[in-house]
Amino acid sequence: PGNKIIDRIREVHAAGGTTVSLEFFPAKTSKGVDNLLARIEGMTFRLRPTFVTLTWRSAFTDELLWLRIGAHVQREFGIDVLLHLTCHLPVEDLKRVLRRCREAGIRNILALRGDPPIGQDKWTPCEGGLRNAVELVRLIREEHGD
Repeated sequence: PGNKIIDRIREVHAAGGTTVSLEFFPAKTSKGVDNLLARIEGMTFRLRPTFVTLTWRSAFTDELLWLRIGAHVQREFGIDVLLHLTCHLPVEDLKRVLRRCREAGIRNILALRGDPPIGQDKWTPCEGGLRNAVELVRLIREEHGD
C-alpha cells in the first residue's frame, strides 16, 4: 500500500489481469465509520480490488475522519486508497489536508473542482480558494511533487 495507483493498474494489465476498484462515501458518525470499515473489509476480502476510493461530500467538514478511514483501509487491509479532494476549502486548509494525507502515507488524490453547495445552481470558489481542479493539481505538485 502507498503505491501510485496508475503503476498498480499498469502492473495488473501487463500481467493480463483485470482491475477492480470500489468507491465509498465517508461515514458521518463513529458507528457509521465502524460499519463502513466492516463493509470495506468484507468486500475487499471477497473482491480483491486493485484500489479503494473515498469520495468527499461538498458539505463534509471532518477531513480527519475521512483520512482516518483512508489510512485504516490502506494500513489494515493492504489496499491502496485514492482520496477525492475538492476545491471547497481555502488554499491554506487544502495544504493542511494534503500534508495530513502525506503523513498518513496516502499518495493518490483525485483532484476535483466539486459540486455547487446544495441549493445553489452555480459553483463559486470560497474566499482564498481555488477555481478548478487544474489549480488544485498545480497546488499538489507545488507542495508535494508527483
